[in-house]
Amino acid sequence: MIYYAYWYKMTSNGSAPLLPLGHCDSNAGIRGEKGDGMKKNGVGKVALLIIANCAGSGILSLPKAMNGAGLWPACAMLVMASVLSSYTADLLGRCYSMTEMHARSGKRSAEKYFSKSPYAAIGFSAAGKFGAIAVTTAQVLTQFSVLVLFFLVSGVNLNKLAPRFSTLFYSLVCAAALTPFMLLKPNHVWSTALFAIFASTALVCVIIYLCASHAPHVPYTPSPPVTFSSFGAAFGVILFGFGGHAILPALQGTLSNPTPSRFRMAIVWSFAICTFMYLSTSIASVVTLGGSINGDVLISFSGTMNDVGLALVTSHLLFAAITVHIPLGQIIDHYAQCKSMSIRQIAARIITMSLVAAIIWLVGDNFYCVVAVVGGTCNNAMIFLMPPFFYYRLISPDQRTTITTIKVVSVMAIGFAGMIASLAGTSDCAS
Repeated sequence: MIYYAYWYKMTSNGSAPLLPLGHCDSNAGIRGEKGDGMKKNGVGKVALLIIANCAGSGILSLPKAMNGAGLWPACAMLVMASVLSSYTADLLGRCYSMTEMHARSGKRSAEKYFSKSPYAAIGFSAAGKFGAIAVTTAQVLTQFSVLVLFFLVSGVNLNKLAPRFSTLFYSLVCAAALTPFMLLKPNHVWSTALFAIFASTALVCVIIYLCASHAPHVPYTPSPPVTFSSFGAAFGVILFGFGGHAILPALQGTLSNPTPSRFRMAIVWSFAICTFMYLSTSIASVVTLGGSINGDVLISFSGTMNDVGLALVTSHLLFAAITVHIPLGQIIDHYAQCKSMSIRQIAARIITMSLVAAIIWLVGDNFYCVVAVVGGTCNNAMIFLMPPFFYYRLISPDQRTTITTIKVVSVMAIGFAGMIASLAGTSDCAS
């Protein structure tokens, strides 16, 4: 979500209207309203953008997930999720290229949809209005849920730093204080992307340092028995850690010569690094804390270094909350026909943030449940269900071989099974 703002800024300078995907060409990628090319990124930079989008608050929750599913089985599940997510991300990259080609040729044109949401354009090209609506719905639910999650985690961290007030109080105050900033345009906040990369890297270093230095922490307890519920919740949290698919087509549009093979290189590097970050922090945390791991692993530690980590992560989350809202706000503005800084737009922002506050009030500090639910439903659909289905619909009939069909059906079956397990595991994920 963070890089929707970055991508939108680079393509339209934060002021262009919604653009059809038909403004694409294979050599220059997505262009702005006046035809001026946007700044292009190399494979390495796109990989860094993917890492920053995926490796954020998920790092805080993964240790508890790994502990709940059994450390070593969970490690295997995480590696499997990484491999399968990389595969479906590659499928999405191929879908992007085919959709771009269809838009230029006029076949299954996605001109009613917008270049700043190429995933929805892929959905339209593959499955018509139903595909575009499904993608848009998943994107809106994911962005809204992540917005709630960021305020919840911020409240937990601030309560740890200054216990004078409750977690709920801090979360609601942060949501209220940031409401006016939700009117900012992408070009005002895109630089938070750089801070996201720094914060994610620093967070990994802080967690490993806390575990290796025997910093003060809650007493170690044996890990609880693995249950179907804890395993299902863990699956959802793991998928949340690889939940960058919503913006992968947008990032591919920023790649110089955005061929599937070049985009595949960025995917392999970024997902491999994310997997290393997740495994290193989770294994260190589980070995150090055992069953006493909190849903936010930093809450289980104390001391100056831990406070630095809490302050760093919280500032990142609050900046990121503004950026995460941007694509959500753009969708709302389009369908509500809101003009910039109009009374209607201000009212839409207040209503949106009021709904965020209401969900925060209902959820309390059980943000681990939010991570599990979002990962097991919206992220699951955008990782395991939509890419293979859209790919199968976009390729020609002669390419739908038996092997291709088996691959597509198998990946989607894993997605459906994981969704059921994750929803079942949410019932007691906070325990």
